[in-house]
Amino acid sequence: MSIYDQNFDVIIIGGGPAGATAGAILAEAGLKTLILERTKFPRFHIGESLMPETYWTFKRIGMLPKLRASNFVRKYSVQFVSSSGKESQPFYFDEMNPHECSVTWQVVRSEFDKMMLDNAREHGAEVWENANVIDIRFEPTETDSLPKATGVTVSLGQSQIANLKSKIIIDATGTSAFLSRKLNLKRPDPKLKKASLFAHYKGAYRDPNPRDVGAG
Repeated sequence: MSIYDQNFDVIIIGGGPAGATAGAILAEAGLKTLILERTKFPRFHIGESLMPETYWTFKRIGMLPKLRASNFVRKYSVQFVSSSGKESQPFYFDEMNPHECSVTWQVVRSEFDKMMLDNAREHGAEVWENANVIDIRFEPTETDSLPKATGVTVSLGQSQIANLKSKIIIDATGTSAFLSRKLNLKRPDPKLKKASLFAHYKGAYRDPNPRDVGAG
């Protein structure tokens, strides 16, 4: 069968952590699942600090052994710095929950996201990279005011276009909000008009960690 007329149970737009997680779970459940990612992994992305409760999702999709074997920095606590530079006391996660989940990781997103996408593949999801979704096809429904998404049009480069059908379309494009923009559903929250700045540092000093004698 040509890629131009394939049918899927689920098509997921976006291969980041959300898309990879959904893909792993759905494919493992026996659904024919396709993840469409517009770039090629690994790729740069910001947002590296994992929180303890992600442990349970990682456990469900089989990521814990991979994270334990990685070189990612182990994370035991958080500390806050005020606008004046005053530092708070470290907040150790295991003081609230003395469980294995209280040790998490500070990840390199390019490596972490590739691990997640590869994990979805291992669970049976089909993954297309450099596959840019340019349109979603809709059909009207009798009982709902919104149309039903039934397929996508994908640009594969070099003037190749694939038209794919699916019972379910999942938008995992994050802040791009592909589907809600398409349906004109996205609305800004006036109370959340904020911006963030980030920076990476090399050779920074890490305070001695009572939970990990070897960390410094």
